Formats: sequence, C-alpha cells, structure tokens
Amino acid sequence: MRNFARINIPIQIVICISLPIVLALFLKERFMTTLAIELGYIILGLISLKFIFDIISLKLGFGTYSLILIYFPLLSLIIFGPIGQVSPSLNYSSGLIEGNFVELGFGIAYFYLVWSLLLYFFKKDIRFDFTYIKEIAKRGNIGLISTIIFSFIAIATAFLYLPGQIGGLYYSRIYNLLPGRGWNILFLISYFFVFIGKKGWLRNIVLVATPIWFILHYKRVEILGIILFYATFTYYKFKIKRIRIDKKILKIIFIVLILLLFSFIGLIRNLSDSNSVSFSQTATSLINYPTVQDVIFSSAASIEYTKVFSKVDTLLYYPTQIVPSFFHAPDKYAYEIVRDTMNTNSGMFVIGEFYMNLGFFGLLVAPFLAYFILFFPFRIMNLIFGKMGKTLTYYVLIATLPRIFWYGFIFYLKSVFLISSALLLLYLLIRYAEEKFNFSN
Repeated sequence: MRNFARINIPIQIVICISLPIVLALFLKERFMTTLAIELGYIILGLISLKFIFDIISLKLGFGTYSLILIYFPLLSLIIFGPIGQVSPSLNYSSGLIEGNFVELGFGIAYFYLVWSLLLYFFKKDIRFDFTYIKEIAKRGNIGLISTIIFSFIAIATAFLYLPGQIGGLYYSRIYNLLPGRGWNILFLISYFFVFIGKKGWLRNIVLVATPIWFILHYKRVEILGIILFYATFTYYKFKIKRIRIDKKILKIIFIVLILLLFSFIGLIRNLSDSNSVSFSQTATSLINYPTVQDVIFSSAASIEYTKVFSKVDTLLYYPTQIVPSFFHAPDKYAYEIVRDTMNTNSGMFVIGEFYMNLGFFGLLVAPFLAYFILFFPFRIMNLIFGKMGKTLTYYVLIATLPRIFWYGFIFYLKSVFLISSALLLLYLLIRYAEEKFNFSN
C-alpha cells in the first residue's frame, strides 16, 4: 500500500496538470474533426489511468460509484461516438452527437477531473461510507409491526408495474400523487426499512423478489442502486467486522448475484426485440450500455436545444418540483423539456441541465453545484431527524445515484425531502405505538 501511495500522488499530479491542457486544445476544435477524435482518445487515456488510481484510493463506496457513472458515458462517447454506435437509431438523422461532440466530451471529462478532486479534498472515500454503513449495521432489527408495514409498502409499489389493469394505475389514477419516478423511490426507501427490519420469511421474500420484479419490468436503474448498497454493506462486513464468509455474507452475495443475473437477462430481452442476439453484441452492450447511450444522446440534445432555442430555469424550480404535482401546475424537468422537443429516450447526464440553465459556464460550475446539491440535504435531515435522518439520506444517495447522474437531481431531492421525511415520520409513529403497546417483539 505504501508503494501505491508513492506512485499515486505523482501520477495524479501529472494527470491534473496535463489534462486541462489537452481539454483546452480539444475545445478549440469545436467539431468532430480528426484531430478532435485523436485528442478525445488522449483525454480518455488520461481519465482511464486516473480512474484506475481513483478506485484503488477511494475503494468500494460512494466515491467510486459516482466516478464509474461519469467514466462510462465518456468511454462510450469517445470510443463509439465517432463510429456512429451511440443511439444510432436516434442520432443517424439528427447528427446531434457529432455536432456537439466537443462540448459534450469536454463537459464530461472536466466534470470527472474536478469531481474526483472534490472527493479527495472533502474526504469522500470509504471512510465516509463506513460512517453510515456502521449506523445501519448497528440499528439491528426494527420492530415486527414496522417490518410488516414497510414490507407491504414495498410489495405494493413494486406491483404497480404488473402488466395490465393494475400496472395501468401508475400511468393514470395515481400518477399525480408521485409523478416521474416517485413510486420507484417510495419502493427504494421502503426497502431500506425492510432491510433493517425484523428477520422472517416475509422480509426475505421482499428483499429478493421485489428487486427481481423491477428488473423484469425494465427498471434496472433503481435496482443498480440497491446493488451498490449491498456491495458497500458487504465490503463493510468483510473489512471492519473481519468475519469469515458465513451464512449472512453468503445470503447477501447470493442476492447481489441474482440481481446481476436478472439485470443481464433484462438487458438481453431489451436488446433482442424477439430477434437473436450474438454474444459479441451482448458483450459490447455491457460496455456501450443502452441506457448510457440514451443519456449521451439526451445530453447532446440538451446542448443543441440551448443553442437553437434558449436557456431554461429548471434549477430554480426545484423547490416547487419537490411538492406533488396535484398542489400546483407541474413544472417540466430538464430532461422532459429536451425529450418532448428533440425526440430523445429520456435521461440526461448530469452536465446537461447545467448547460441548459447557464450555457458553457454551466459546464465549468457543474461539479461544484452538483456537490452542494448532493450534500446539503445531509445537514437538513440531521437537523430534523438526527442520525437516523442522515443515515437514511446516505442510503437514498447510494440507491438513487445512477438516476441522479443519468437523469437529474430532482429525483434525489424529492426522495430525501418528501418521501424519506414522510416514511421516517411513519416509522417514528409505528415505533411509538410498538413501544406503547409492547408490540416490539
């Protein structure tokens, strides 16, 4: 480890000095020229080297996960963008990726560089994660009544995706209550209370069956968040507790492997469209993931939208967007504005909304504003709910991280301030009843 520390710092310094120079040269090109593509390869090489050293330094936790979610869009853009293999069905006629290749590549690479430095400066390595994972592990089992109630909430929100009449409720009668992905988020947070709940057959079924149901209905982004949480929790058990592989660890590893397997099956189903899929096509899609392609194309469309039409003010509307839409006229999210105007498949990389609100300046301030948006809720929830509030906020951050970076911050803010607060109040009310009437066992 000492040898790694000796080479890590010099390499990081060299990359942090050379990368801005290459980015400046890259930005001068403005279009997808031969030189721009070659400079893109150099940028990807530098970021890839930094990425390797970053994940070794930060270890398995929030810092590494966030960098992965930034790295893969850059990888897909630089490798597959020039050969027309990023959202080809959408990009073929529009050419949005080629037209905005430089701004997009610069924005993602710059975001990665600054974001990684912020993680080091504010010490968001594995110690940050272990602070909260330790709290989750220490909580033990919540009461039986709480476990049952939150289990049924998780089951109910999962089965909103049942094909046919019941699933149709999501798109009609109850949509205004929690628009967007609100019901997915309600499931994720209910799942947290089930995870720390009283052990039993109902809890075990919910922990395994409901994520599989989500995956089979193409809701892989939420389940990816759960997998990230399980990975960090398991790593904590190995590292801090220093325990051998026992039945508890094997259960967690088994759940993660099952979720990954079904996610892979879901990917193949999504790719095949009732046609045969080759192994090479499937392997390529694990790198050039369909969701990542959609995110890149939507981000290119967001840049184009700002150039053709005008800037928007979606960042200022966050306070009203947190409130359920039946209280007010719903404001469109940034990715919805682009989707409805530019014909995208939804989603948008984190830099897209900043560009739409602030133009090129938005790319420069994006990592700093993103850091503030992600971490100021910790202070608010700690002030209102104490340690439990902060701990749940950490879980929400990990569980919604893919949707934050690939769709928008509103999902995270709504998760914390609206849904987490409501379920925390419900949990405190149930706990009070359990203690008062001696139902805790």
